[in-house]
Amino acid sequence: MEPEIPAKDAYNFVYFTFLALGMAILLPWSSLVTALDYFIVKLPGHDVDFVVSILSNGPFFATNVLMIIFGKWFGVKRVVGICMMLMMVLTLALPLIPQVAGSEGAWIWVVSIIITISAVNGVMQCCAYGLAGSLADHNIATLNTGIGLSGLTVSIARVISLVFFPTDGTSENDNFFYGAIMYFAIGGVFLIIGVILLVILPKTRYYQYHIDEEEGKWSCLTL
Repeated sequence: MEPEIPAKDAYNFVYFTFLALGMAILLPWSSLVTALDYFIVKLPGHDVDFVVSILSNGPFFATNVLMIIFGKWFGVKRVVGICMMLMMVLTLALPLIPQVAGSEGAWIWVVSIIITISAVNGVMQCCAYGLAGSLADHNIATLNTGIGLSGLTVSIARVISLVFFPTDGTSENDNFFYGAIMYFAIGGVFLIIGVILLVILPKTRYYQYHIDEEEGKWSCLTL
């Protein structure tokens, strides 16, 4: 019996999938950090910088630990997909809260959403790295590249925002809001792309070869 030839990553589809996943994982949080001036202006009397710095670590660490302990009982693809869809809703809702709620009510909602985003991000990163590592080691490097690109993408968006939506530090200036919407919209778009690619990924020969070739061979695509 001849040895089975390893499946190739046709058209670099898996590579671009993990690149997009890496960007989608961190873009919401990068957008939040970049849009801090918007929340500072819209939520006066609250130490937004301090709260975000604290909330970025606690829930993220807690969910990382929980996934290490209990993650084996959950389907990685399903968890990543659910987390990305939840993150998309939270990402698009966050910049709208200060516009529709009073200062104190908005503050409670913003803090709650930030906690949730941090926790969901911890789950999503654990699962994404587990999925990448289960296919091939180099996919982890691709995921890291995507995470790095997410920071670069938001930085470029920040420059564009400052050019087209200049701000003067007053809460009446709507350009803070326009800039925040641009950051979070970019994150939302990549989350949608990530979900779509994640749906297609298990249908590829490359995935089936490494994960569940026998189970999925009848539904295999030609990628």
